[in-house]
Amino acid sequence: MPTVAVIELGSHTARLLIAEVSGFPPALRTLVRERTYVRVAEGFDAAGGRLIRRNAFSRAVDAVEAFSRLLDDHGAESVCAVATGVIREAVNQQEFVDHIFERTAVRVRPITGAREAWLTGTGVLHALGIQAGPFFIFDVGGGSTEFFYGIKGEEKARSLPLGASLLTQQYFSSDPPGDSEITALLAHVRDHIRWTKGVARPARIAATGGTVVALAAMVHGIAVQGLTPEKVNGLRVSVPQLDECLMHLSRLRLEQRMRRMGLDRDRARVILAGALVVRRLLENLGSHTLEVSMSDLLEGMAADSSASARFHGDSHHLKGDYNNE
Repeated sequence: MPTVAVIELGSHTARLLIAEVSGFPPALRTLVRERTYVRVAEGFDAAGGRLIRRNAFSRAVDAVEAFSRLLDDHGAESVCAVATGVIREAVNQQEFVDHIFERTAVRVRPITGAREAWLTGTGVLHALGIQAGPFFIFDVGGGSTEFFYGIKGEEKARSLPLGASLLTQQYFSSDPPGDSEITALLAHVRDHIRWTKGVARPARIAATGGTVVALAAMVHGIAVQGLTPEKVNGLRVSVPQLDECLMHLSRLRLEQRMRRMGLDRDRARVILAGALVVRRLLENLGSHTLEVSMSDLLEGMAADSSASARFHGDSHHLKGDYNNE
């Protein structure tokens, strides 16, 4: 069976999936799943300079170098690497990806928000066995939130700058955040997701991303360390459970979130902002519960790259040779 590897460099984390692929449509067997924090959104001014800082260059290179060693260990035949979140908005985007290529020989290609949403939605649909609409899928990332929804046979994809890391940086300066800071963040989120009130109520609502997975782990009493798609996919989080999490998170300082909830520092810092986005989306959609998927963009990329290779009769790609629409 061919072995494929996919890498995502996002606003908050860098992630790797190495999987064996068989059959058509592709079925995946995960060999390696890794994540490390790169914090590309740190210091990124979405309304101003839109620059990726130099220290983020170094963190990204370190992450991709570590991933490359795993690729060699597992003999990955196909490697696809994409950049998402604030990277696609950065004015020094080309310098950033060129620097990574020069240091690692991995070509990272920024993809559009719509492409990210489509690939993420594909991964979630497959993982949760959703065959048809109406459905609504969203992914709360570090620099953006992606939406993929299908109604009456028509599928739509969308991306908005509502990432947990970016919102935390823009609105929270106190620890814990003050009521006025939370109110300002919520007003910003409401303005951006007003359109979701016009979406016909979907039969199934699913969510993915680090914030959502961490919330599901908290609700179901699962240790956040060592989480896998097998443990997470299909879990449900209700609005009352989410409200209880929000009540605790909004009152705790960063160190308390880490100690009491078992979160690492980077996740503890941004989870409140991400959870507020989730809560407002459920309110707009008129839903009392959501399904959780840890399978996401990575699985969507792996399946898509395998299907493309089969279509073109070529399973061997250069590092980073990924279609950017």
